[in-house]
Amino acid sequence: MYLESVQKLLKKFYTGNRQDIVDEIWDFYLKSKYCVINFLYYPQIIGFHQFENEKSMSLMEKKYRKTILRSAFLLPDGIALQIYYFCAVKLKKIDSPTAHLNNLNWTDFTPYFLVEIEKKIWKHKLGLICYWAREENLEKACYYLWWLGFDVIYAQEWFSEFDWKTAHKAIKESDKEVFIMLQWRSTPTKPLQELWTDENRENIQKNQLILLNVGWLFDWRSWDQKRAPILVRKAKLERLRRFISNPKRNFQKILNTAKWAPHLFSLPFAR
Repeated sequence: MYLESVQKLLKKFYTGNRQDIVDEIWDFYLKSKYCVINFLYYPQIIGFHQFENEKSMSLMEKKYRKTILRSAFLLPDGIALQIYYFCAVKLKKIDSPTAHLNNLNWTDFTPYFLVEIEKKIWKHKLGLICYWAREENLEKACYYLWWLGFDVIYAQEWFSEFDWKTAHKAIKESDKEVFIMLQWRSTPTKPLQELWTDENRENIQKNQLILLNVGWLFDWRSWDQKRAPILVRKAKLERLRRFISNPKRNFQKILNTAKWAPHLFSLPFAR
């Protein structure tokens, strides 16, 4: 059962390029009037014991896996996941038309997505709702979005429960036509942003939101953390640079990767 779920998870990943996914998300939104987009990177898969025995999984882990599979779109984040997916296809663990996954990480894809969606509607008809981070970072990141030309109609730091009533009022009073919610409510040990999204799906649908769970995006965008230089990113060495700059924070992720990578071979062959 759990091994088949892992195969479903791998098959769920979007394999196209970022312009194609923007078009597909937009088409989905026009039909459904809401859309939930999740990003997944390799340490999340192994960090929540996706390859352990089904009976040993906690209720939260089972709920998380179910939530991820319910995503309208699941986008791959990071080179480690690209390598893992490539191996899964080549070893015939999953059926896929391609062994290549584009790296649609939230840090780079989200700003691109906002720009491309705005091109599809009249200028200044896109409104952003932000739910993330500490108050001081929230202000910096909102300023960054304003500097890029986007209007944040409502923002709230995530230490308090999200005020849907106030957000709904801001939407109704706004002159915008399309609303995108950028959300991050997570900890290193619990995937709260995805679970929070699933628990609030009714409100997301009611307010006709495109919701992106964007993780640590706002730590980068509020200058709380520095990204690797562009050449390091192009060389696919950003993860190594993060480890060198902050080994305490990233060492456990590397250990988990080494521990769980061999479990790829336990996946049943694709039928």
